[in-house]
Amino acid sequence: MTPLQKASVVQLVRSGLSEFGTPPITAAIGDGGNDVAMLLQANIGIGIHGKEGKEAVRASDYAIPQFKHLQRLLLVHGHRANYRICLTMDLFYYKCVAFVTTQLLYTFYSGFSAVATFETVLFSIYNLTVTSLMCLLFGLFERHLPDDILNANPYLYRKLKHQANLRSWYVCLWILDGIWHGTIIFYGTTYFLTGGNHFSEGTFYDSHGNIQQLFDMSLYGCATYLFVWFSVSLRIFIASRDYTIIIFGGILFTLIGNIAILIALQNTTTLDNINFRSYTKLCRSPTFWFALPLILCVANFPSLLWRIISDAWWNLQIYLSSIPHKQIRRKYRRSPMIWFLALTTNYLTDSYDIFHRNEIKQNNS
Repeated sequence: MTPLQKASVVQLVRSGLSEFGTPPITAAIGDGGNDVAMLLQANIGIGIHGKEGKEAVRASDYAIPQFKHLQRLLLVHGHRANYRICLTMDLFYYKCVAFVTTQLLYTFYSGFSAVATFETVLFSIYNLTVTSLMCLLFGLFERHLPDDILNANPYLYRKLKHQANLRSWYVCLWILDGIWHGTIIFYGTTYFLTGGNHFSEGTFYDSHGNIQQLFDMSLYGCATYLFVWFSVSLRIFIASRDYTIIIFGGILFTLIGNIAILIALQNTTTLDNINFRSYTKLCRSPTFWFALPLILCVANFPSLLWRIISDAWWNLQIYLSSIPHKQIRRKYRRSPMIWFLALTTNYLTDSYDIFHRNEIKQNNS
């Protein structure tokens, strides 16, 4: 076939399958100069470094040394790339919604006065330094399933096709999670630290004379900001399944770096500014330290349940991938016993043989 004919085949497949629904994402594989047009026509071009030269490698999006590496490229790296990109976008939606929810609820209670609860610069560094590194590390190094599991189960690759983690219902779950976190943080801070017009306000110990002082607007805003920061970081930590030294190093770097930024901001203001040494005052409040673990636990409890169900779902998919018959997969997918095993067992790689043998015995008897 000529290079033009090869490119026409790719175009024919794309136009033909587009009539049955969503346009497909096509991949072309070539190892020679006559495959360049085909590689450029497809959505993804995979070049193989062969004996015919490097033209295909230069024109491709991905290059592999031998054809046998194609399976790992698709089933392992392709699966993980899709999962990382989609989940990273979901995390960005979530953390922004959680931050905005606290400000939106405060707007209702302040009579739409347009008064911010903390300094304007804190709005800027929230997405710049406070939460961005955690999301980026998740998108770069997350490994939700081992290599051997992904490589041995092509069925798992199908579960993420058509951007499954960016479907409307799944994105809405992350948005609802952000609303939940923002709501718990707002009302938790309001009632724990300021009393919420029903209880007495929280106190802190002033560094001058160790005198008890009541919370003001500045301390309330600083506490809300810290609660959002810690809650979002804990949520990302729960969503991750691969805890490496890079992840812990990123958490430590984010913690130390942002604490240094907040200390610098509070000490560079004038003495008559309400934000002067506000975080130092906040750290001298027993109420703040009592509210911190309680708010984090309540806000992230649904996230922990979500993580358990998600692990069980992936465990179930690993188990179903070993079943060759679609009808049996549909039957086992609705079985409470299988879901129980998915919740209690690490990887159901050998369970199908046991259940299948029992089913054969029952049919023979």
